[in-house]
Amino acid sequence: ALSELAWRETAFLRLGFPKADLTVEQAIDLSQRIEDLIVLMADHNQRLEFGLLRHSKKGKPVQFYFSRSGRDTSEKLQWHKAWARFDQCSDQFGDVVSSWLAKYETYGPGFHLYLGNRRGQAMYYEHRFASLMWGLEALHRAMVPAESNAAQAAKVARILDQISLKKDRNWAKRFLPEQSEPSLANRLVDLFSRLDLGIDKKELAAFAERCAARRNDVSHFGGQRQAGDYD
Repeated sequence: ALSELAWRETAFLRLGFPKADLTVEQAIDLSQRIEDLIVLMADHNQRLEFGLLRHSKKGKPVQFYFSRSGRDTSEKLQWHKAWARFDQCSDQFGDVVSSWLAKYETYGPGFHLYLGNRRGQAMYYEHRFASLMWGLEALHRAMVPAESNAAQAAKVARILDQISLKKDRNWAKRFLPEQSEPSLANRLVDLFSRLDLGIDKKELAAFAERCAARRNDVSHFGGQRQAGDYD
């Protein structure tokens, strides 16, 4: 007996690469990046079907498969969480995909490390938090290049000149930065300040300091500086 009847809408995305050869490895990478875009736009751990490859428009399509991790597909897509329905952006979707792929090259780690938290992988809290902080730091580093600091570079040079022993001078050279980079807390404040979230600046600064301190604890002490209640 029929127990359920439902309508399902299906969309196909076709990408063309004129005057360029696309390897299977590149096709897999492209498929995963587009899947990441869908995850972000739908706010859902969506899994795309395996794609089809054609050598030409009239060529016979070939289904390609590749190894990939599993995802929990039991969670239902909730339309009120999606940033936009497909019919709202269908005319611009090609431009959205092109822009996403271009920005992926520019902000790669900033995107990829964050999406590592969205791919349905089983991760410990330490890994998830550290990955998120690394991604935000990488994103800010790509968005805001380090400014040159001639005064600090000159100071480092003066200090190095006063170290007579070569091995000590080489050691100091590795640890004395010629350019001053923002701290993680300052990077977080700058990133979140760019969003119109209406968060009090003092609260944002305090939150960023706590995040930076916890990231340092995870990165350098495994989560705890001293033994105690791990929870």
